[in-house]
Amino acid sequence: MPCWTKLTTYSTYPYLSTTNSSAPASLYFYASSGTYNIAATPIFDASIPLNTLMASFKLRKSNATSNITVGVMTDPTDATTFDSITTVSPSTTGVFEQFEVNLSSYTGVGQYVAFKVAYNTTTNYIYLDDFSIGVIPLCPN
Repeated sequence: MPCWTKLTTYSTYPYLSTTNSSAPASLYFYASSGTYNIAATPIFDASIPLNTLMASFKLRKSNATSNITVGVMTDPTDATTFDSITTVSPSTTGVFEQFEVNLSSYTGVGQYVAFKVAYNTTTNYIYLDDFSIGVIPLCPN
């Protein structure tokens, strides 16, 4: 997680895990009752509007209700600045699935893309791997 910011109610999560889609590691999130984990990218230059970008990544969940929220933050050290774009979840447990999240609906001034896992109806376990970001293509998938 070099250069990323971790904000969590735990001292250890999220962390780099050897359960991955591609070596060497994935980012492992875990949240139980009343807890959360946030991982935020390094800052994007202010000349790059985040609503022109699309995030691509793979997710793997460990139980049926696990999910992750993709958002934007103005301050990666303050959880109250997390602005949700969408929540996504793999359809199957134990398998990495590809996701693309278009950030075009974002209207704020944040310059950090962030991922948040929080307790929902049960413990939330999820792996994030192969993250990339680029300009929204003219013909998205």
